[in-house]
Amino acid sequence: KYDEALRFLQEAELLMIEKKYLNQANVYVLFGHIDFERGYLDKAKAYYQKALNESDQTQTSNILDAYLGLGKVALRTKHYDQALAFLQKGIDIASVNKDNTQTRRDLYYALSQYYQETGAYSDALEAFKLFFREHDNIFHQDREYHLSELMMKFEAEKTKNLLKEQDILLLKKERKLQILYIAIFIILVAGILLYLSNRRRNKRYMEIVRRNFYQAEQEKALKKTSPSSGISPQSAENIHPEKYVTSALSEEKSAELYAKLHQLMTDDKLYKDNMLTKDKLAEKLNTNRSYLSQVINHHTGLSYNHYINRLRIEEALRIISDPEDDTPLKAIAVDTGFNTLGTFYSAFQSIVGMPPSAYRTKMRELFYKNNHKD
Repeated sequence: KYDEALRFLQEAELLMIEKKYLNQANVYVLFGHIDFERGYLDKAKAYYQKALNESDQTQTSNILDAYLGLGKVALRTKHYDQALAFLQKGIDIASVNKDNTQTRRDLYYALSQYYQETGAYSDALEAFKLFFREHDNIFHQDREYHLSELMMKFEAEKTKNLLKEQDILLLKKERKLQILYIAIFIILVAGILLYLSNRRRNKRYMEIVRRNFYQAEQEKALKKTSPSSGISPQSAENIHPEKYVTSALSEEKSAELYAKLHQLMTDDKLYKDNMLTKDKLAEKLNTNRSYLSQVINHHTGLSYNHYINRLRIEEALRIISDPEDDTPLKAIAVDTGFNTLGTFYSAFQSIVGMPPSAYRTKMRELFYKNNHKD
């Protein structure tokens, strides 16, 4: 290892001479240390002297190392006076410069060896105490350095974690904003779709109301000239006589029975009876339920229940279409023969195509527009 170290030092020496680098004393001190350890004391001493010759262009630590090296060489060769002089010189310089604690410690240790070898044991003890003090200072400095280093690492890690937490919070905030934007977009789209749907529905409702309104006006005009049932018989092309092809009821009897039915519904408004059944109605017509169903289907194309419900809804339409009539819908439902408001709503929606409450609102809008035209 010494040979390899010397080879590198020799290369360094050539470079510093060639390039005229300052602080050459550092290289000479290293040469001196190697030769001292190898036992080449004269060569070591020469290198330490060369280092001192560069004292004007080097650091204080190199000068102290050179004096320490010369003192140790003098101790090894028993030149005690020289050893004391070199060591004391180094200590004096180290006392002025407080930064070189380790070299000052080593100088005190070498001084304690000098006193021990020369028999001055009390002085050796004092020098060793100084050595121990410096050693303790180094220990505390190292400990403070390591503690400071640990604190710096801790603070760095703390800062890193804090930044990471802030990044996470920022990501969460960005994600919440993204969710908020998406939610707002969905709400806007849903609102637009709902608006368009309501607009189309209102338009459809208004068309239904307008159609029924004009149809009612036409029916009023027709009734003045030729009163007829609210439900007109089906046209011949919509009748399906094959359904009752085996029936013994003749066309003449069918027409007669339907006329009686029409009278009960038009004059007596029997459909308003919420307890009205097929059997009860057949009994009033002096027929059976089978013939009754056949007659209703033949002349209206409807089943018994649909026929009765349609009459009830037409009656409800006449009431609701009057803009000055504020009869509650529940009362209208009961008055027209429905047992529950839900059944009334369901039948109205099915037959008319819209809820009765919406129909009343749209009818009043139409009435208002027709009566406030310029």
